[in-house]
Amino acid sequence: MELELFYTVLIIQALPSTAQQLAMTPASTVRDNTEVSTTADVSSILPNITAASTAMCNVTNIDVRGSNETMNDICNNITNEEEKPIKPISLIHSGSVSEATYNSFATVIDYIQFSCSVIALPTNLCNIIVFCQKRMKSPSSTILLALCASEILYVTVTLIDSTLNLIYGAEVQTKYIKQFFNIYSSMFVAVVLRRVGICYNCLVSAERFIAVTFPLQAKSMRLVKNPGVVCALILAVTLVAHVFSPLKFVIRSYLASDNTTAYRSEFSSLYTKERVHFLNASAASKFIFVYLMLSGCLIFNLLIVISLRRHSKGRQSIKTSQNSEEKQKREMQTTITIMASTIVFVILALPANTSSVVANFTDDYGFYAKEHFLFLFMNKIGSLCELASNFTDFFVFITLSTAFRETFLEVFIPCISRGEPGKKIRTSASREVTKSTEIPRSN
Repeated sequence: MELELFYTVLIIQALPSTAQQLAMTPASTVRDNTEVSTTADVSSILPNITAASTAMCNVTNIDVRGSNETMNDICNNITNEEEKPIKPISLIHSGSVSEATYNSFATVIDYIQFSCSVIALPTNLCNIIVFCQKRMKSPSSTILLALCASEILYVTVTLIDSTLNLIYGAEVQTKYIKQFFNIYSSMFVAVVLRRVGICYNCLVSAERFIAVTFPLQAKSMRLVKNPGVVCALILAVTLVAHVFSPLKFVIRSYLASDNTTAYRSEFSSLYTKERVHFLNASAASKFIFVYLMLSGCLIFNLLIVISLRRHSKGRQSIKTSQNSEEKQKREMQTTITIMASTIVFVILALPANTSSVVANFTDDYGFYAKEHFLFLFMNKIGSLCELASNFTDFFVFITLSTAFRETFLEVFIPCISRGEPGKKIRTSASREVTKSTEIPRSN
């Protein structure tokens, strides 16, 4: 009788550890950028283990009547352990950055992003109002106007995302509205708007290169004649090229530890079946709308510098009138302003796009990989830098462009732009204003 009791106790005590080992066994060792979870496999095994342990406890209570108290304690312990949810080991929690560290960092960044969004929204509105003025009308200002409009929409999406994070706090990722917003706004609309902004920066650099290098032929080129049509075409192409993005994810509900319904995003069955095509489309869109355009910004700016140096040497030997010289100075100032703005934009775009490049060539770095939270950590820093680039152009314009600065003062602070009574000068809009001294205008 004692021997039977001893073996029975050993078998019963081994059951919970067996269930835990099964739960800790990964379902697959192949990395698919997904969270490795074996909950579904364990759930099909645990009912059998539970039934077997219950049957053994019942049999033991019948056969070993003198040890009812001991056996009941053992069975109660097994029941309590079965009631506790077994948490499988997730691949994303084995990286160098823990989920708690990322959540603490993300909370701080959310406050900073919210502040940057509050700054970026009015500055871009000011840019749009200034570029809409008649005296600022030019092919460059039309492209910059489209750029500011895309940045306002991007900042609006970021502002909504930061607001959701601040409202729900640490539980934001379990809310349906957050997961829906991530898939269709953050991962689609925001990405499209950001990449459209990159294309517009490359476009305005190309326009400046054409205006500086080929001043006589520039007016007959489509980019200079109809910049608004070109900007609309770029927006449409970029939007269509990223339609595949929201199809990669679906929203699933699950039961949280506090018995409440929570939500998370997972890769869709369509993505699982056509994963190669999705990856090829993603790589192509990144190359065309990000890497190629950022490289184009740098190349066009370098060519502009070379062209300016070559033309400056030629102009030194040519005598020109005062009006022609002032026009050249205005073109030079406009070109330098746009060059500075695009270079700052490219520098601030490097962190996020560098992280994306590393994710493409590193198996352990990316969504649902081992370094999942490190990837999100770097994305937070990159998105903060990209958000900062949405208002730095305003300060570049108002610092380097005389025309932008004077137009801004005339629109928003007219009392300063009037100045003291003095001699009258004629502006580019052919109207007389009183100025103490004559200030050359620039585009």
